[in-house]
Amino acid sequence: MQGERMKGKSMAEGTPWKHILRFAFPVLAGSLLQQLYNTVDTIVVGNFSGESALSAVGTTGSFTFLFLALATGFSAGNGVVIAQYYGAGNEKQVRANASTGILLMLGMGLLATIVGFLVLRPAYTYLVAVPKDFLELTLQYFKIYALGLVFQFGYNIFSSILRAVGDSAATLYFLLIASVINIILDLLFVAGLHWGVVGAALATDIAQAVSFVAAYIYMTRKYPIFKFKLKDFTWNFGLAKKTVTTGFPIALQLIVVSFGLTFIQRAVNGFGQAMTAAFTVGQRIEMYMNLPCTALQTTLATYTGQNIGAGKIARVKKGANQAIFMSALFTICVSAIVWLLAGNITGAFGLGNQAAIYCDSYIKAIALINIILALYIPLFGVFQGAKHGGAATVVATGALSMRVVVTYLFRYSILFGHTIIWWNGMFGFGVGFLITWTYYLSNRWQKNSAIEKQIINKESIKEEIIMKKTILVVGAGKGLGNGVAEKFGSNDFRVILMARNEEHLNEYAADFEAKGIEVYTQAADISDFDAFTDTFREVVKNYGTPDVLFYNVGITVADEEVTISTQTLIERYAVDVAGAYNCIKLVDTKEFAAKKGAILVTGGGLALQPYAGYLPLSMDKAALRAMVQALAPVLKEKGIYIGTVQVTGTIGSNDFYAPKTIAEEFWKLYTEQETSEIVH
Repeated sequence: MQGERMKGKSMAEGTPWKHILRFAFPVLAGSLLQQLYNTVDTIVVGNFSGESALSAVGTTGSFTFLFLALATGFSAGNGVVIAQYYGAGNEKQVRANASTGILLMLGMGLLATIVGFLVLRPAYTYLVAVPKDFLELTLQYFKIYALGLVFQFGYNIFSSILRAVGDSAATLYFLLIASVINIILDLLFVAGLHWGVVGAALATDIAQAVSFVAAYIYMTRKYPIFKFKLKDFTWNFGLAKKTVTTGFPIALQLIVVSFGLTFIQRAVNGFGQAMTAAFTVGQRIEMYMNLPCTALQTTLATYTGQNIGAGKIARVKKGANQAIFMSALFTICVSAIVWLLAGNITGAFGLGNQAAIYCDSYIKAIALINIILALYIPLFGVFQGAKHGGAATVVATGALSMRVVVTYLFRYSILFGHTIIWWNGMFGFGVGFLITWTYYLSNRWQKNSAIEKQIINKESIKEEIIMKKTILVVGAGKGLGNGVAEKFGSNDFRVILMARNEEHLNEYAADFEAKGIEVYTQAADISDFDAFTDTFREVVKNYGTPDVLFYNVGITVADEEVTISTQTLIERYAVDVAGAYNCIKLVDTKEFAAKKGAILVTGGGLALQPYAGYLPLSMDKAALRAMVQALAPVLKEKGIYIGTVQVTGTIGSNDFYAPKTIAEEFWKLYTEQETSEIVH
């Protein structure tokens, strides 16, 4: 049961396509806003700073995408881990992974800035082969852009954490704020102050810084579990390793795309400035057409992670199939609009005549080709959410390799010539489609999913044991047993009920769950010492050492109802006294002592005033009382408390002897521990 501190939106219940659509729309809108202010950059720079400046900003795209790949990939890895723990209801692991993830990504952002400054000139001069006409403008833009990388990495980790708990809408608001600021600053710095590419880069950095701050404030105020003060941030190498190993395939997939685009950019630059400018605009438009399928990919990563955490593999498949249908439908609609308005779109960017011709051909070709992409990209989210992100990397590598090969193979051919710059996608996406669907239909991505769930659940139980105390009730029943259990449960104890009748235990559990008490049950017969001992140890193995043992077993049949014999005395003693002693010995461990464990025993007034009509019970209650008094000082030296309430009347006969009233006495014994006996 998830606590209020991390109450988000579970995608493991309800209609899959509704959850997916509801989650994807804010992601799509946010991505649209992000592309919008990137497009405004391009339009403003193209119209107010010229084609050289536009080419310079466009040429940086492959390397800015590389850093975005690192930020997005490793943040998404952290988000997948958090989503799985969120699906399993493990609050402590959700918080711990978020803390480590934030520290990791901020550190990577600072490192990225340093690396960016060190490699930018040789990278753009030799690797990308930027023409001298706009090389210096390219370097100016990238230097300023690199200063804001820490904000980019920080914003991405905050967004991934929020998406992991089902909150995709919040990122839309952050991006809306950033987009408005970026557009205003673009117009001010580039159109008004004529700062050129420097102004465009500054506008981007400031907008990212604002979205970074807004995301952090929202996350910490909306979700108390993520409310970190400086001293609350903790670094855990093991958790960082889990984020890196999960995020690396995702980042690598995007890095492969970045390097592939770098080689394609090099080929583009070989056709001159007009082609470079056209390619810059064409890529912007292509990103708009990719938005539906990439939004659904992001959605399916969270959806898959939560459902695997909840152990619902079949539900993952159902959601994935519905997402593919939506991806194709949305992409066809967007592509149709782009095809029809291609001329108008091209005209908005201030391109020269030749560049405009190139760009018109580019976006019309991509409008057709991207439908293939829409039919497989969402499945990357399934692979990533199932921690099989390496499959997406293999697909991306295959697709990009094919695009690069055919580009360099046919760029001077009669068949394609310069048009291979955009038609290469037909070959690359075709390869990606075949590899993706082959892997998906093989069900290999499901491998280790069941094991993953077992690990998560096992960790969840262990972590919850640390966070929440447990009372083990031996002798659960509608009277005092359940009364004491409810008292402790209402004080945030986990309750484990043990009794002989499994059907009755299920009824008790339903009652406790209806009251919001976490409860588990285990059938066992206290009179069968060996079997009970094995069962008791299994309970401890599964749920951990309890904090409180409550022994509430006693045979209360009046003597006139049975014939009293020596055998009867022995059988009654075995249950009433020896059974209690067996339980005490089972919890008399270092683990129980380390938790300052408490043993509570139901006594009876017959121990103080014996009655011949209840001879066996009188003898047993006296023996039970003597045992508690004898063991109290011995156990105290070990750090273990033992106490008993001597109930002097019939339980439930009136308000004074009501289970609820007597339960208060047991709670008093436990919380105060000033005496080993209360007579009620």
